[in-house]
Amino acid sequence: MVMNVTSTMYAWTYSFSNHTSKVIAVGITYQNDPQSFEFKKIKPKKMDRFKPGDPGISAWKKSFIVDHFSYLVNPATITEDNKLELPWKTATLTWVPSTSYNTAIDLSETEDKQGLATLLSDVGTSDGLTMAASRHIDIIEDENDNIHFIILLQP
Repeated sequence: MVMNVTSTMYAWTYSFSNHTSKVIAVGITYQNDPQSFEFKKIKPKKMDRFKPGDPGISAWKKSFIVDHFSYLVNPATITEDNKLELPWKTATLTWVPSTSYNTAIDLSETEDKQGLATLLSDVGTSDGLTMAASRHIDIIEDENDNIHFIILLQP
């Protein structure tokens, strides 16, 4: 008797909603291959995702674990040849409780964004690791032009 057993390990699909008025390029670095860096440009007020097998995202990375996210604001041309040479900033996740989450997004979409920096500083940030219960991340900008990656804090 011959038995075929297939073991498949799936990576998480990460989705990003850009609530800013700027193009944000988001990059992913994987733990088991830091040179294997993938990116997507997310237009203002749009959402995109990183899912293994989607266009631009390698299917063979389905068992990779994200080490960290990076970003560029209003990036110039990004190509496979120059992507590692650009001045990417490491994104730190800010865990926002459900009681403040929609307020943070709403404030980020107002003209003056007044109070958003204070709200986020009161919440605090994570250590940058990506072991989250939710895999949807909202990108917002505060009144001081700082970009924040926020994720819903699960109760």
